[in-house]
Amino acid sequence: MKAVSADLINTVVRDEQKLRMNPYDIKILKDTFNWKKNNKCKITCLCMGSLDAVPALKSCYGYGADEIILLNDPAFVGSDTYATSYILSKAIEKIGDYDFVLCGEKAVDGETGQVAGSIAEHLQVVYIPAVGRLFSLYKDKAELELRDETGITTVEVSGPAVLHYKDFDTTELTIGLAQIKKIRNKMPVIWNMSDLELEAEYCGHAGSKTKVIEVKKVEYNKKNGKILEGMISDQVEEINQLIMNNRLG
Repeated sequence: MKAVSADLINTVVRDEQKLRMNPYDIKILKDTFNWKKNNKCKITCLCMGSLDAVPALKSCYGYGADEIILLNDPAFVGSDTYATSYILSKAIEKIGDYDFVLCGEKAVDGETGQVAGSIAEHLQVVYIPAVGRLFSLYKDKAELELRDETGITTVEVSGPAVLHYKDFDTTELTIGLAQIKKIRNKMPVIWNMSDLELEAEYCGHAGSKTKVIEVKKVEYNKKNGKILEGMISDQVEEINQLIMNNRLG
């Protein structure tokens, strides 16, 4: 049994402080590693990012990861969600023999939430969104809890499939002293563009379908708030009037 945890895109802190694990990925790591304690499976953690991500990725060995792979190449810089998902899918194909790809809901720097679905499309496998919890994993079947606006549902899905988790967890996993010593000299495997047999035209800015044309800093114009009082119907009427005045103004 193998599970691949994809799109471990760490929080990008641009003032040169260390990178931290994405809280959306912490949720799936906790769910997967807690389940693995009493069950037999292999977990590979996959990240596309800079070498600065190595310390955060190494901690995954202490949590229970069997293998960690970092996709790092200057050609990958500037990849949008399409190029990112393409590169990740090629890495997953290179890993091979997987049952499930587990993805966090989104990255905190981009906030798109599009990579998981795009990976499924590239791999041509089943895509399961809004996963809240992994109940069981047996051979190539998984029992999942799905959470969306309609409520909570329990389903069984057969692999291979991409499982797209929902929500996040801000409480980071902890590692004991014995595990810290054990993983001290363990390093992620690093794959570049050549290892994945990719062409530069499919990576980075060249392989991206979206382009950033302009970035603007928006200044927030803070105004004094107003507390509405009286009957609900009167408050609704006043809100409608404020909206109309703002449109006309």
